[in-house]
Parts: sequence; C-alpha cells; structure tokens
Amino acid sequence: MRTRTLALVALGGLALAALGTALVLASDHTENTAAFLSLALTVGLSFLISGVIALWRRPDNRTGFLLVLVAYLWFLGALAESDNDWVFTLGVLVSSLALGAFVHLLLAYPTGRLQGRRDVWLVVGTYGLVIVGSLAQLLVDEQPDSTCSTCTSMIAVTSSDTAHTLVRSVVSVAALALLIAVIAIVVTRFLRARGALRRALGPVLGTGALVLGVLFVQLVLDTISEDAAEPLYFLFLITFALVPVAFLAGVLRSRLARSGVADLLVELGRGVPLRDAVAHSLRDPSLDLVYWLPDRKQLVLPDGTPFPDAGGTRLRHDVRRNGKLVGALIHDPSLADEPELVDAVAAAAALWLENERLQAEVRAQFVFLETIVNTAPSLLMSLDPDGRIANYNTACERASGYENVEDVRHEYFWDVFIAPGEREEVRERFERNPAHPPATWENTFVNRRGEEMVIARQVSDVLEAPGYDDHAPRASR
Repeated sequence: MRTRTLALVALGGLALAALGTALVLASDHTENTAAFLSLALTVGLSFLISGVIALWRRPDNRTGFLLVLVAYLWFLGALAESDNDWVFTLGVLVSSLALGAFVHLLLAYPTGRLQGRRDVWLVVGTYGLVIVGSLAQLLVDEQPDSTCSTCTSMIAVTSSDTAHTLVRSVVSVAALALLIAVIAIVVTRFLRARGALRRALGPVLGTGALVLGVLFVQLVLDTISEDAAEPLYFLFLITFALVPVAFLAGVLRSRLARSGVADLLVELGRGVPLRDAVAHSLRDPSLDLVYWLPDRKQLVLPDGTPFPDAGGTRLRHDVRRNGKLVGALIHDPSLADEPELVDAVAAAAALWLENERLQAEVRAQFVFLETIVNTAPSLLMSLDPDGRIANYNTACERASGYENVEDVRHEYFWDVFIAPGEREEVRERFERNPAHPPATWENTFVNRRGEEMVIARQVSDVLEAPGYDDHAPRASR
C-alpha cells in the first residue's frame, strides 16, 4: 500500500479519535471521565496503530484492514457521548459495531479471510445482532442509556418497560449463544494447530478468547443487575486493549525473527545439521529439506529417494543460488505470513543446501544403481580379498537358501554357493592366484534347502585391470 494512502488512513483514525475525545470531555455521561477516556483512547489507538503497521508490512493480508475497521468503529461509538439527541441516537446505533468487526477479525486471523460458511454466518449474525439489537433498543426505550437521564432516543415509538425487558432478554440470549460459538471455534482452532501455526495463533486467540470471556460474564451479570456488570466494563477495556498488541507482535514477528538469521549462520559454522538449524530459525519442527536434481528434474530427500509430494497443507519455498534452483523448504503454512523471514533464511542457507544437494545427488545415483543390482536376475556379489562375501543382491539372497540372509555375509563364498565336492578346489584356485581368478566358473552347489542348482558366474574384468588394488572388493556373478 502506498505511503500516501497509509498516511490518510492514519490521519482519518486520529481525526475520529480527536472527535471522540472532544465529545467525551464535553459531556457529563461518565462519572470517571479521565479513566474512561484514557482506556478508550488506548484501545482505539492500539487497533489503529497495529492496523496501519499491518497494512504497511502485509498489504495483501486483510488483517490490517480489519484492525483499522475496529478502530474506526470504536471511535465512532463515542457519538453516544454527545449531548445532542440526534448524534446520541446515531452513536447508540453504531456503538456496538466495533464488536462485530472484532469477531470478524478474530475468526479471520491469520489470513484476514474467513475459512468457511460457518465463520461467515457467525460474522453476519454478529453484525446483524448488534445492529438489530441497538435499533430495537432505540425504538422501545426513550432513554436507552440508564446513566444519562437527559439522553433521548429520537426514533423511539414507545417507552414500554415490558417491550424493553423483552428486547433486552432476546438480545442477551442471542449474544450469549454467539459468544459461546465463537469461543468454541477459537479454542478448537488453537488446539488443532501444530508447530509454528500454534505459536502464531496463541497470543491472538488467547487475548481474543479472554475478551469474549469477559463479555460473556458481563452479559450474564447484566441480566441480573446493571450495577454489578458496570465495573466489568473497565476490565473489558483493559483486555480489549491487549488484543491489538498481540496482533502487532504477530505482524512484527518476522521482522524481529530476521535477526535469527545471524544465529543460523553461527549454528551452521558450529556443525549443526542444516535441517535442524533452518528448522530452529523458522521455529518449524516439521520442516523438510528437499534437493533438486537437474538431470532428473526431480526433488529428492536427503537419502536420495524421490520426494513424495502428496499435497497436503504444507507449503514449498524454492531455494536458488546464482539463479539456479538447488532445493526447497517444505514448511508449515503459517510461515506464509512471514515471507521476509523465509526468504532471508533460505538465502542464508543456500550455499549449505547446494553442498548437500551434491551429496544427495550422489546418494540418489547410489540408490538407482542399488535398485538395478537388486532387481537383476543374476547372482551379483562383492568379495573381500580373502573370498568372504561383503555384499550381495536379492538373487543371491534367494539362491543362498538361508532364512536369515545376514548369515551369508562374511562367509566364504565357496561355502555358500559351491557344491561340497568342489569347494576345496575352488578355494585352492582362489588362494593360489586371487588377483587373477578364472574368467568364468560353472559350478553345481547345494543350497540350505537341499536344492541342487547350477550357476554360471562371470568374474569382473576390473580384477585384471592395471593398478588393481588387492584390497578392493572382488565382484562375481
């Protein structure tokens, strides 16, 4: 959002605050004017400042707009403090709209958009209740403000105590039902959140639920005695002022958390694993690192296996170095509201991610070759210089006849795959010239199940290559 627009939004809020202050100071509706005015201004200015900062930092997020809307409607509620009856009547009509905007703000957090029909109907119901309730009160009661004997409703059609009590009871019951529904949604949303999302929702939903709880108690007491409920209004003002502080902390969280990028570099310098260091900087324990293999055009996990992108709620943030894709961060959706933090962490970790990408590429090649070896129908194994089995493929496992294939490892290959009558000859030939075994062997062997089998094994030509290291594994099939 442009600076000029933000300045106009801020100036408009300050103008409404000044108008409300003048109306309160000029009226005699409130006994403790100083305390009421200081708390009311604190509430309104807190929402206004938080909203402007949110619009500046996150113009695409509607949270800032809703914060400013609460502030504007809150200041307009000061019209009910006017000594002019028409202005007073208008003030009573709009004085509760700030609560509707607050419920809208609470249910739409953190994206600024309502999540489903249930939330939409609750918000519409809240706006409708405060408007219809205030209008009904003005219609059936010539003096809707019990603390002001000279304040008169200019649209009252009757002044029946019965009608006033009925309207008041219906509005109170509906308001209590709405409050219970909103509190239940807020608590459930927090309990279902995990990881970074829970930490983001905690302060806002916690203070919001506290405000709704105070309102609930105030409404219950108000049905019993207006005098008993009146002191709770000041408690409501205090808790209400805490809400924008929690929102502002969430808005600035990414700004402050960017200082943690320096800690990320320190942790990486100390040898902390890349994934753990990045997860700590983003405060997202569910974080996954995946690496881009350009030859395969595929993302893989650190062990080289393909990344199973099954969709879900988590988001992908690509990491690039020198303009080339090297990997991605798979993170909690709540971090979408902190793009600056994710960008900064990704940029700081790009070099380490590139190095690990090369390692992941080697591991992916190994996994690929291992898959080929294990699916080959031939008997493929590697031997140590003494003729002991170091490794083998799936075909060897089946041919060995052992139920526990690990029993085959480190055994002499002639004891496993050569028929008993030929073992000594094979062993002698191997020990006589281990660096130059016969090019092909064809032997009959009896496996552990007593099955007689004939196999042909081709010894790799690498054993005869110049510079062959006697300690290198010997492969046969």
